[in-house]
Amino acid sequence: MALVLNGSGSITGLSAGGLPDGSVTADDIASTLDLSGKTITNMNPSGIYLGGTGAANYLDDYETGTWTPTATDGSLSYQKTTYIKIGSAVHVSGLIEGFTSSSGIAMEVSGLPFTSASNQLSAGSLFFRYVNHSHDQLSLYMPSSSNIFQMWSSNKDGAYAHVLYSQLQSGHTIFFQLTYYTDA
Repeated sequence: MALVLNGSGSITGLSAGGLPDGSVTADDIASTLDLSGKTITNMNPSGIYLGGTGAANYLDDYETGTWTPTATDGSLSYQKTTYIKIGSAVHVSGLIEGFTSSSGIAMEVSGLPFTSASNQLSAGSLFFRYVNHSHDQLSLYMPSSSNIFQMWSSNKDGAYAHVLYSQLQSGHTIFFQLTYYTDA
């Protein structure tokens, strides 16, 4: 037996359960939901199988939200950040401005919503202005078992170095995105 969501938004095929107000509980949705020929099987409150019933097809975690980045030295004057977590993959993006530190230590941003996996190194991209560096490009780097990312500069000749707080000029802006994996 299948539950079918028809074009008018109502569910047909419900044979048991159903509450007096017409709503349905998770237990009422037995094993299959048919959405106009697209089938989602083995639904339960803790996850769902998509495209098959093997372990690789089981999705048990999906969430979106915001997170608050912090500078590991000084503070930030503005941030607008979001994340999406699907299974063990986490994608963060945002805009950060106004680091208050001018120290000569490596620039790091902490407070990512999940710690990276113990066997995972990740790199991300960014778009920036008013960062005084002598290399060809800037990139993000996230070490394993960490909730920080670092900004690195690199050259096509293979040279690379940390970006330092002291290299951030007045009015600096950093847009970024990073995808990493977590054990959480």
